[in-house]
Amino acid sequence: MLVPPSLWPPPDYETWVTEYQARFSLSRFTIVRWFQQWCRTNEFRYGCLTSIENELIVQIVNRPPPDMAHLTSVQRKILQILANAVKDEKGIPTVPPIYLDDPLGLLMWGVDDLTPLIFKLEFQRRFRVRVDSDRMWEEIIRPGATVGDLLVFLLSVLRGSP
Repeated sequence: MLVPPSLWPPPDYETWVTEYQARFSLSRFTIVRWFQQWCRTNEFRYGCLTSIENELIVQIVNRPPPDMAHLTSVQRKILQILANAVKDEKGIPTVPPIYLDDPLGLLMWGVDDLTPLIFKLEFQRRFRVRVDSDRMWEEIIRPGATVGDLLVFLLSVLRGSP
């Protein structure tokens, strides 16, 4: 199971900028302010958030494959779609192992991460069903939601009773 990175939850951008401004106060000129804001944003995004994402990727990659013998072929196919979405979005060279108890919030989190969208579109394409985006998003961001919970939700969509 994935565990939260050392800096979790990610800091709020506004709070981070306020602390940044307290450390670095530059000139009042507009061009300098624009450059200062650009530096703040990049440091937050690529310094702070990328380190969190990299810590998650290391965890995801360095796990043994899970035992999927008890899963049906449809369940395995859904997990394969999710694993491919994580691989493609996070730039992982091989398909990562996905466990049913993995927290969705961590698995789908990243800097400009489109994993939920990539997964949803591929799921809809493969199974020829329509998934309500709001309902799926609620399932993903629900506190304590796991991959197993998402699997139950998607199986109910396939049965026609979301």
